[in-house]
Amino acid sequence: MGYPGTALVEVGYRALRYDSRGHGRSAVPAGPYSMEMLTADAVGLMDYLGFEKVHFCGLSKGGMVGQMLGTYHKDRLLSLTLCDTAAHLPPRGIWDERIETARKNGMQPFASAAIDRWLTKAGQKRLPVEIEKACRVILETPVEGFCACCAAIQNMDQRESIRAITTRTLIMVGEHDPGTPVSAAEFIHDRISSSELKVISDAAHLINVEQSDVFY
Repeated sequence: MGYPGTALVEVGYRALRYDSRGHGRSAVPAGPYSMEMLTADAVGLMDYLGFEKVHFCGLSKGGMVGQMLGTYHKDRLLSLTLCDTAAHLPPRGIWDERIETARKNGMQPFASAAIDRWLTKAGQKRLPVEIEKACRVILETPVEGFCACCAAIQNMDQRESIRAITTRTLIMVGEHDPGTPVSAAEFIHDRISSSELKVISDAAHLINVEQSDVFY
């Protein structure tokens, strides 16, 4: 699989990917972060680059940002795609445990566990190169950035606010996603009257990796 935006570029779109604060090559300011803060980052980047309106696609935490964009910044969106995400992710204690584990032991404990959540067993056998890349990304994620983003997810509740979304919205979810399951996608679909729901077969959380031909 090449650059994920290749299929979009080939049909005439300009594709932009960015690292969330606390991840990749972006800065790691002290946390905790909030979903409002992460959404403001997305809007600020659009302003900086001169993008008046965009087709926004977000997966997992990116989909949570996408929901907030659709609720409060719909004037900046041409369409919205929400992938393997949720409007609310209880219980809070899970996030406290993850933050404590990361602060004590670093990111190593999350690598193999994440792969089992993100890809089906069949996908893991089929995509060894992609798995190696995903593990490397996890291990290179700054602990402070990870913990600060955990707090943003922990404190997020968009179950009612997303009713305000009127942008044309596509919701996609892997049929075997254990973390943000089909039921979470169905919930969002029920709340957004302008949405369409598509369940991707033979995929878990990373549908863009496991079923890239379908996704793109």
